[in-house]
Amino acid sequence: MNYQALFDHVSLDSEIKITQNPSKLEKNISKIEKLIKKPFPVELKEFYSLCDGLDWEGNDKKESLPSLDLMFDNFKKHKKNLTYEMLEDGEIEPTDQPFYEQIWDDMTWDDLYELPEKQQKQKFEFMRRLKLLAYINGTSNNILIDFFDEKEEYKLYYQHNASAEIYPLHLDINRFYVIFCQVGFDEYWFYYYMSEADQKQLYPSFKPDFVEELFYYQVNFKFLEK
Repeated sequence: MNYQALFDHVSLDSEIKITQNPSKLEKNISKIEKLIKKPFPVELKEFYSLCDGLDWEGNDKKESLPSLDLMFDNFKKHKKNLTYEMLEDGEIEPTDQPFYEQIWDDMTWDDLYELPEKQQKQKFEFMRRLKLLAYINGTSNNILIDFFDEKEEYKLYYQHNASAEIYPLHLDINRFYVIFCQVGFDEYWFYYYMSEADQKQLYPSFKPDFVEELFYYQVNFKFLEK
């Protein structure tokens, strides 16, 4: 994807302003790949080679995409197999762990109490390994990315109210950036990339009245593909 052409084209709209922060990819790429233990996805390399996150303004709203420092919470190492007991007993200092009080916290374990113990531990560990692709300004809702999925190079998720309510998004990084740069998070468009069951669980009254516009936003930048 030619992201610079995307930024430039979207910025032709007088109502949209994109501000790119200077790239720090070269400085941080080795830290990233050491953390995720594999190559950084090409789409993210291309995006972060042009900026270290960006600020977006449009439709009287402001949104941001995080710097690499924020995406990886200052490159803190994720300790595997952390249990609630380790936190409770003070064996582990939670603030040393990535995204404590951002994606997960002491209450996360309570949020998972209805699950069988094995699933509870699996979900807790899953939440702790997620990284931040984007946060929705003025809310506690996040778009998260999992670099450790067993079947895919990465997978995107929506986190509702900084809770254990995490929903898979059938969405790739290129499409996410293309739509975000045009509309920010207007209409919470990413709901259309959830399963129908998840849509109904999250918002039973959800109505797909944005579909035609969303199709336009997806196809409008096909010419940017390399």
